[in-house]
Amino acid sequence: TFVFLMPDNIKIEPLDSIHLDYPLPDQSIVTLNAASTLELDTTNWSSNRTLFLTGEAFFDVTEGSTFKVNTDQGEVKVLGTTFNVFQREDRLKVACYTGKVEVSHQKQKVILNPEEYAYLDLKGTLIKDSIRNRNSKGWMDDVYSFKDEPVSEAFKEIERQFGVTVVINSSSKDSLYSGFFSGRSLKDALENVCYSMSLDYDVDLKSKMVTITDVDQSESEE
Repeated sequence: TFVFLMPDNIKIEPLDSIHLDYPLPDQSIVTLNAASTLELDTTNWSSNRTLFLTGEAFFDVTEGSTFKVNTDQGEVKVLGTTFNVFQREDRLKVACYTGKVEVSHQKQKVILNPEEYAYLDLKGTLIKDSIRNRNSKGWMDDVYSFKDEPVSEAFKEIERQFGVTVVINSSSKDSLYSGFFSGRSLKDALENVCYSMSLDYDVDLKSKMVTITDVDQSESEE
């Protein structure tokens, strides 16, 4: 884990496959997923609790002044609550567990109560939904869940959690996937995802390369 310290600026970057608990100046706790970055300025932190997140993190925020999480795809604003934020590339997903969370993207804004969830759809519309059937903070227990998401997103998470490169040689990479995998075994993770999507995989441990292909039709018929 790398923690870069300037006089009042902090940047935290967990190494590949590492989850990190980090205490903030007000004793709020942020848990960072692998391949994520958190930046904050501690100047006047008690009155200006603002940080910038790339990747995914779970926040347990102590009560106090407004607490803001800025991302490339929007802003999450709370007072005191627990919530999960996922932001990678053009995707944003926020799950509220306690308290209230305000999520904004461009000119759109939604308020989340406990057990509610917000996400950006493929058109960039901010959608509010129930957290039901979504294990948004399962990654903290090394369980990664997906609901109607492109299977390529599951393989991207496998890359982050196991430090491998995944090459998808299949037209199914945009097919929707609902399921989960554990971060404890690369083989088990690949089998969980590939089996349900009729995909095959090959792992080159030396190069840390995983190649995904369609299951051979003749083999499936046998």
